[in-house]
Amino acid sequence: MIDDRDYMREPEYRDPWFRGFHWSCTMSLIVVNLVVFAFMEINKAYNVAGFLKIFQYFALSNEGLSHGHVWQYVTFQFLHLNQSHFVGNMIGLFFLGRMVEERIGGKRMLLMYLASGIFGGVLQTLLGLVFPAVFAGPVVGASAGVYGLLAALTALEPDAEML
Repeated sequence: MIDDRDYMREPEYRDPWFRGFHWSCTMSLIVVNLVVFAFMEINKAYNVAGFLKIFQYFALSNEGLSHGHVWQYVTFQFLHLNQSHFVGNMIGLFFLGRMVEERIGGKRMLLMYLASGIFGGVLQTLLGLVFPAVFAGPVVGASAGVYGLLAALTALEPDAEML
């Protein structure tokens, strides 16, 4: 109640340009994705640490899972094929992530995002077993997590308009 009174609040010492900026879980996810993408692009250009080897260990594939690489269910969500793939996923994460995070909080949004990505990876794996000619290749990207956020937003705000 005391915080409702402007004269009882702590003074704002931050730079005026950053007063409205809040470091959210969504922004943290975008930064992590950006760092991984930059690392992969540099690695692809200069073959610093063996691009194909990194891709083999961290992209989701039935072959990798058959070797026990279960971490691929999480790591594939942070890899992207090219700039347009990365930008498209990050735009979706930026808009949908902020809206979902606003409604359910950062920790629950992060859990929803990662769980959706894992669920999408499991579905991809099962489809790869049933239809290997179509779905057995390696998979990367944050699309499953972003679509999970879209589903969460539609469940939380079924009448909301997105412009």
